[in-house]
Amino acid sequence: MITLTKRPALAVLVGTFLAVGAACAAQSQDESSPAAVRSTPGPGGVATIPFTSVRVWFNEDTDLAQSSLALAGPDGSLSLVGVHSMGEGDLMAAVSGAVVPGDHTLTWTAVSADGVTATGDVRFTVAEAEAEPAPDELDGDAAQAPGDRD
Repeated sequence: MITLTKRPALAVLVGTFLAVGAACAAQSQDESSPAAVRSTPGPGGVATIPFTSVRVWFNEDTDLAQSSLALAGPDGSLSLVGVHSMGEGDLMAAVSGAVVPGDHTLTWTAVSADGVTATGDVRFTVAEAEAEPAPDELDGDAAQAPGDRD
């Protein structure tokens, strides 16, 4: 049972708790955290060789000078060059060097205009492109010259 002498302390404790909660809520509304909304390649997707670029779109514009992309594959880190934005709340870069088939991870760090930093990654697979079928491997009718048909 709470006595009358303890109620003021309880009221102060509850008031402090509510004030701190309100301050945290106001801060989280003022400072949003960048979040990835889509990417190329997409999570769990398959990209084919030649694999030449990566791109991540965010829920808000990012500070390009402070944001970054990194790519790692089965043989280690790959070089990304020319990190830029296409003006669509995105980060994009060209993949430099030989890309080998296998599992890859694109790691991003995005810094919002108000300085909030968020990181994440996108895991995907790179596969060899399927070879075009040779003309003699096509359906028999399609491979015949027009004059050869019955």
